[in-house]
Amino acid sequence: MHFSIKQFSDYYLSKHNTDIEVNMLWNELKNFCFDITEKEVPSKLSTQRFNQPWVTCKIKSLSIHKKRALRRFRHTQKPEDLTRYKELQKTTQRECRKAYNSYIRTTVSEDQGLKKLYSFFKSRRYDPPPPQK
Repeated sequence: MHFSIKQFSDYYLSKHNTDIEVNMLWNELKNFCFDITEKEVPSKLSTQRFNQPWVTCKIKSLSIHKKRALRRFRHTQKPEDLTRYKELQKTTQRECRKAYNSYIRTTVSEDQGLKKLYSFFKSRRYDPPPPQK
């Protein structure tokens, strides 16, 4: 990347002088910046971490605390930090299971329409990929 920028800089300064129109200079510089950004700057699509409908604010908070405790244990390597992490892991898993089961109960209940139930079943369906030839 540094080589590309240095190369463009040398080219730009040698080719252009003060007689050239400013808009033309700007467009050339702008195009180079877009091109180098497209080629050199990594990018990826990110997903939402908590996209299940049963994840509540409490579960999100527990998950964040759990992640923070793990980070702390990795940094300090103290047994009490590991104990704290394991405790938070169990609590988070228990609360997530409770919320999931509650969500399923409300979805399956007679009060709700069938559309919600069928959409849940459809989301849980798994179609394996076709076999390779």
